[in-house]
Amino acid sequence: MQEAYKKAQVLIEALPYFQQFDEKIVVVKLGGNAMNESSLFDDTLQDIVFMEQVGIRPVLVHGGGPYISEKLKEHDVPTKFIEGLRVTDEHTLKVVDEVFAEINASIHDTLIAKGGRATSIHGAKDRVFFAEKKTLEGRPDIDLGFVGKLSQVDVQKILELTKQGIVPVVSPLAFGKDDQAYNVNADTAAAQLAESLKAEKLVFMSNISGILRNPSDPESLLTSLTPSQVKELIGSGVIGGGMLPKVEASLHALDNGVHKVHIIDGRKHHSLLLEIFTHQGVGTQFFINEH
Repeated sequence: MQEAYKKAQVLIEALPYFQQFDEKIVVVKLGGNAMNESSLFDDTLQDIVFMEQVGIRPVLVHGGGPYISEKLKEHDVPTKFIEGLRVTDEHTLKVVDEVFAEINASIHDTLIAKGGRATSIHGAKDRVFFAEKKTLEGRPDIDLGFVGKLSQVDVQKILELTKQGIVPVVSPLAFGKDDQAYNVNADTAAAQLAESLKAEKLVFMSNISGILRNPSDPESLLTSLTPSQVKELIGSGVIGGGMLPKVEASLHALDNGVHKVHIIDGRKHHSLLLEIFTHQGVGTQFFINEH
C-alpha cells in the first residue's frame, strides 16, 4: 500500500502540469546520450508517447553529428569543421541525408512500437525548412559547401499532424530556392521551428546537466534563469564555448513566442518527464519574468 500511495502522490503532483499543458506544443531536440544509448533512447521515446497520451502535442527534432562523422570515416572521407560548422560537399551531404533517414526511421519505429503515433518528416523534401547558402561573416574566401542558413519555416504540415495526436519526427535538412538541399544546425532548426509554432516549451536534450555556476561542480546547477541573468553569465564567462550557440538560440526563442526553454541531461533516465511534470525539474529552464 505504501508503494501505491507514493505512485498516487506522483500522479497528483503531475496533475496541474497535465492541465496546464493540455493541447500545448512542446518541441524536443533529441541529441547526446539520449540518442546514443539504447536504454536512454527507449526511455526518452516512452516519455514522448506518455506526453502525447496525456494531451500534450510533442514535436521531435533530431540531430546526428557523431553518427555522420562515423559514417564518413567508414567511407574514408575526412570530416572538417570551420567555426563549429561541418563543411558539407556533395558526398558529405549524401551521407548526412542517409544517416538522418536511418535515425528518423529508428525514432519513428520505436514510437510506434511503444504505442504512439508518429510520422517522419524530411525537413527539405517535405518543405518544412527553407534555407540559403551560409557564408561566414568577413570570410568570403571560405566555402562551407551545402551548409544552410534557415530563412523560413513552414509549420502547416506539423500543425496538422499534432492536431491529430501524431508526433512529427523532423530531420534538420532544408530546401533552397536553387532546388538544393542544405545541412542546417539541428539546435537552430529546433529553435526556429518552436518559434514558428509558438510552442509552450522548447527542450534541448544533451550531454550536460544544464547551466552550472561552477562548471567543475555538478551541484552548482542553476535551475531557473531569466534572459538578463543569462546575459550576465555570458558576460562573466560562465556560459561560453559550445554551450553559447544553444543558449543564444534559447534566448532568441523566448523573444519570439516560446514560453519556456529547457536544457536537460539526456544521460538521466526519464529526464524529459522529470523536467516537465515535477516541481523541481532536472535541468535549467529559461523564462521571461513577467512580474
